[in-house]
Amino acid sequence: MKNYITLFLLLTVAGIANAQSALENPLALQSKGAFPPAIQEVLQDKKDSGLKYLLQRGKIVYGSPVNQYMDKILDNILVNEPELKKEITLLVVKSPVVNAYANERGILLINIGLVAQASNEAELAFVLAHELIHYVLKHHYIESASDDNVNRFLQRHLASRDQESEADTKGIVRFYSASNYSYTAIDGAFDVLQYGHLPFDNIRFDRSFVENSYYQFPEKYFMQNVKPISNRDDYMDTLCTHPNIAKRRAAVAAIIANKENNGRLDFVQPETLFNEIRDMARLECINQWIVRHQFAHAFYNAYILFKVTPEPNPYTDFLYNAMAISMYGMSKHKTNGSIRDVLRKVSDVEGEQQGTWYFLDALSRQELNLLALRMLWTAKTRQPDNLFLTKMANNLVTDMVKTFKLKLDNFCDYPMGANVDSIADEPQTEVQETVNKYNRIKQQKTEAKIKPSDKFKTFNYMLGDLKQDEAFVAFVQQRQNELEDAEILDAVKQPVKLHLKNDKLLFMKPNYIFVKKEQYSEPQSKQGEKHLKEAIKKSVERLKIDNEFLDDAQVGQYSAAQYNSYGKLCDWIAYIYSIENHIEPYYAVDLEEIAPNCQYLVMTSAVVQPRGMVTYAKVQNVMLSAICFYVSPAHIARLFLPRRNAISYFSIVNLKDGQVLYSANDYRERAHCTEGLIHAFMYDCLYEVKKGGKK
Repeated sequence: MKNYITLFLLLTVAGIANAQSALENPLALQSKGAFPPAIQEVLQDKKDSGLKYLLQRGKIVYGSPVNQYMDKILDNILVNEPELKKEITLLVVKSPVVNAYANERGILLINIGLVAQASNEAELAFVLAHELIHYVLKHHYIESASDDNVNRFLQRHLASRDQESEADTKGIVRFYSASNYSYTAIDGAFDVLQYGHLPFDNIRFDRSFVENSYYQFPEKYFMQNVKPISNRDDYMDTLCTHPNIAKRRAAVAAIIANKENNGRLDFVQPETLFNEIRDMARLECINQWIVRHQFAHAFYNAYILFKVTPEPNPYTDFLYNAMAISMYGMSKHKTNGSIRDVLRKVSDVEGEQQGTWYFLDALSRQELNLLALRMLWTAKTRQPDNLFLTKMANNLVTDMVKTFKLKLDNFCDYPMGANVDSIADEPQTEVQETVNKYNRIKQQKTEAKIKPSDKFKTFNYMLGDLKQDEAFVAFVQQRQNELEDAEILDAVKQPVKLHLKNDKLLFMKPNYIFVKKEQYSEPQSKQGEKHLKEAIKKSVERLKIDNEFLDDAQVGQYSAAQYNSYGKLCDWIAYIYSIENHIEPYYAVDLEEIAPNCQYLVMTSAVVQPRGMVTYAKVQNVMLSAICFYVSPAHIARLFLPRRNAISYFSIVNLKDGQVLYSANDYRERAHCTEGLIHAFMYDCLYEVKKGGKK
């Protein structure tokens, strides 16, 4: 059932406005202007679609500099077909995957991953020409009349491969040739498609980036020989929707063999503009990898840009903070026992990035925790007033103290490898004879230093240099004191009361998931969602709670600023609820533009799974009731009543800092009236909130 709750949390959406962030993006990708008419049509269509899904989760971008740049490319390849240009709406998708797509409405979707991996403008022009052919020729999968699933599958993919080949060749003849883009650049476009899943560059990870004179990791943590990048482009494509790259290169080469390339350009627009647009896409890719908890991708790609971009540059803080946040996220997953969710097998990785993944995988839980803490402390010293860097660092200190049972006294004050015998005893400050033993004890405590020990491991040296920093020592000790105080308060059972009686609460659209035979049932889920929403609204009205509801159906009414805010909250929710162990957000949420005076977000969900109507236990009850025949009718009636497992979830989050103010869940196994139980649970939670329930 937990898996279905995770699914709910990843699908939930609402709205926000811009706020302080630990990852301030100097080239933030945001929508501008009015919603294109084509988007309104998609939102008004009653049918669900992939595009509507993206819109309702804030992943679509319109009117941005990237859109404008790509639109200029469209102008260049459609110079002879201005009427066709009027039919096309180009949208950008916040996805790091290298891909593009055209639908029957004339909407071209370009993933930022494609822009981020391109080498020049002409490569992007070829991809657009390819997608335009799909639209013009109304390409679609051809369904087979055969009842054989395998044959139908193969025929659909054969039709798809034929269409892809046609889009390549006809795209060049009809659109690309009309422009002034270089023919030789087309081969580079296939390189992007073949290697676009790889990082932005292939740079060896420098171990000095994570080590210093106080500690070094074991040699076995670093891979000497990485797996070469596979360059095979003639792979078997029978089960692929596209022909293999070798076939596509050959077909295109035959088309352009006799075409004159003199005077044709890789860049029609300024190359400096292309670089800026690509940088914008790359920074957003890093952000999206973090949102998706693909921390290893985010870390290595940010490391690449950090190394290849000369300092000072406007991206330095963004890139370093991205690496620190990624290291923090990996530490939280490893501490929680779910590192494989964010760091796949090292054997599946190619190129120099494999060395980075190998190192990250080799780190122990303590080492990863401390390395993340070191990076966050460095980021914090660069931005001392950043609330979120402080909260993440605090969170890591909590894990260090509570989970790993480490305090500053567990860390050596001398570098790793220091000879114990050569370390002279620290000279003691002379103490006057009149000073009492208590003062002498306190003096000794402040002067004592931790020497190396044969029992020490690498992590015991990882904070040695930071122990010389008074600010760091004070930071850690303050957190230790707070944790000790919290334990005492918990021991004497002094619960904290909520103070939300008169606050306005923002309710997200509740999510109801009905699972039948391990599959999501859309009709019953939508019906359950409707009933749950009505029940919550009645409860709110009865309890007289000041409230506002947000629904993804409202997206079409948003301004560009509101839609940007909406998208940020979608990312915020996906990020903080992608791990069972609490993870700190890296930016705040402000609802003023969409829901004024709302600081607290209420999220509710229910997951229902029907059980078999006639079970062994029910039959047994009926048989036993024969002894007391007068209760048989009741047992027989229960035999045919539907029984369901249901879990309900309710929480209130402070959007300013991500703090969960109230959280509760309720699990019912094989219950008869699940709807009533779910609705009653939601009412009870709201009652607790209204009456100042316990935190």
